Amino acid sequence: MKREKENQCLEEFILLYESEPCLWKMKSPDYHDRLKKDAAYARLVEKWKEVEPSSTKLTILRKINNLRSSYRKELKKVKESMKSGSLVEEVYVPKLWYFKLLQFLDEQEMPQSSRSSLHSDDDISDHDEEETYNSATNAQHERLGFDEKNPSIQTPEIRLPTSQVLATPGISGSCQKPTARPFLPAIDTNTLRNEVLMSVKEHFKKPCKQEDRLDMFGKIIVMKLRDLDPNQRRYAEKFINDVLFEAEGGNLDATYAFVRQVPPQYQSF
Repeated sequence: MKREKENQCLEEFILLYESEPCLWKMKSPDYHDRLKKDAAYARLVEKWKEVEPSSTKLTILRKINNLRSSYRKELKKVKESMKSGSLVEEVYVPKLWYFKLLQFLDEQEMPQSSRSSLHSDDDISDHDEEETYNSATNAQHERLGFDEKNPSIQTPEIRLPTSQVLATPGISGSCQKPTARPFLPAIDTNTLRNEVLMSVKEHFKKPCKQEDRLDMFGKIIVMKLRDLDPNQRRYAEKFINDVLFEAEGGNLDATYAFVRQVPPQYQSF
C-alpha cells in the first residue's frame, strides 16, 4: 500500500477514534461501559483492516498506545519550549504530521488538577493507559485459555511500564524520537508555530464543545469526496442528497434501495 493511502487511512482511523469518546474521554458516561467500548473497538478494527487485514483488538490497543505516546512526547516538548517566557520563534514545532488531529486529547493529556503547571506531563492519562494494557492482557489470556476464576491455574499478573509494552516485538517503534518524513509537503514553520502556541494556550481556557459522531462522519465523507473524479463526485453528491431527502420524509427502512434505471431503448415492451 502506498504511504499516502496508509496515511489517509490513519487520518480516518484517528477521526473515528475521536468519534468514540467512550474509549478516551474519562468523563464520558460510557467510559466504563465495557459493551460500548468493545463495540467501538470493533469498528476501529474494521477500519484498520484496510491497512493490516489481520488486525485484531490487541492490534488496535497497541496502535492507540503508540499514537498517544508519540503525541504526548511532542506536546511535552511544546510546553517545555514555552517556559520562561520564550519567544514565539523559540516554540517547538511538532514533527508528527498527525499532531493536530490528536489535539482532541488535550483535555485528557493535561488533567484539570494540573493545568497550573507545565511539568505534569509524565503522569498524564495513567488510568487510560492502564485500562488499555489490562484490555490487551485480558485479550491474550482469553486467547491462551486462562481461567480467571481459578487462581491455581492462572499465571501471576505482571504489570509492565508503558514504555516496555510499546517495545513489544511487532509494534512500530513510536518510542524513538520522531523524525521528519520525506514524503510530507513543505510546512510553513512560522504558521505552524503560531498554531501550536495558540493550541497550548487553549489548555488554560474553558474547553470547547466536543464534536459528536455526526461531525466525525461528515469529515470522513468530505475526505472521500475529495478523492473522487469530479464527474463521480457530482453523482455521489446527488445520491447522498436523494437519500437524505427520503430520510427527511420518513421513507427509509432496512429494505430501501436505489434501483438503477434502464435506458428506454433497452426496455422490453
